Amino acid sequence: MRDIGQGLVRAGIVLHGIEPNTSCPPQAASIAAACGPWDGRVDIAVRRDDPDFTAAVNAAWLRQATEFRLRSQDGHFLLLVNLYPDPLEDFDLRWARVSLADDWNLAGPAIGGIVGPLGDGLFTMSIDGEVIIEGTTYSDESSVLAVPQPYRAEPFRSWTRHLIDEWSQKGEDTRWAEAWLARAKL
Repeated sequence: MRDIGQGLVRAGIVLHGIEPNTSCPPQAASIAAACGPWDGRVDIAVRRDDPDFTAAVNAAWLRQATEFRLRSQDGHFLLLVNLYPDPLEDFDLRWARVSLADDWNLAGPAIGGIVGPLGDGLFTMSIDGEVIIEGTTYSDESSVLAVPQPYRAEPFRSWTRHLIDEWSQKGEDTRWAEAWLARAKL
């Protein structure tokens, strides 16, 4: 298992633990960029050549996190992390329960592109799974995008159904992912 503690500390992020799978599958988090405005997606763009790129991305994330109530009352939210020992070789994606220290940097150390605090990308979700906020980089700009109620968005639904099928064939428990998708019917 990869030790993520020091990387999070350097980024001003407090780790409270690794969460059990209870809502959006970690493997589906990156689908947020495939959602469109018809799925409820809201973007804040930051030019890649912005001299204050990292600060601008962090400000965009905070604005989205505030507007879409990403953080719980105690300031906690979920951050997608790869726990595989060599994150460039394979994936063991999990949701880590985190909060922000006074001096934080979710965008990561890159200039002109969002890499996230551990170099794995920037994918965050509310504790209740009601919003996902992703940072993604395009050719001329980066975007901090929010998808409220992602279980209603077809890209999330389709990919999660694919994952459920894959897990079912392996005999893995899929009830938690099925329950997350079922929220769309409520």
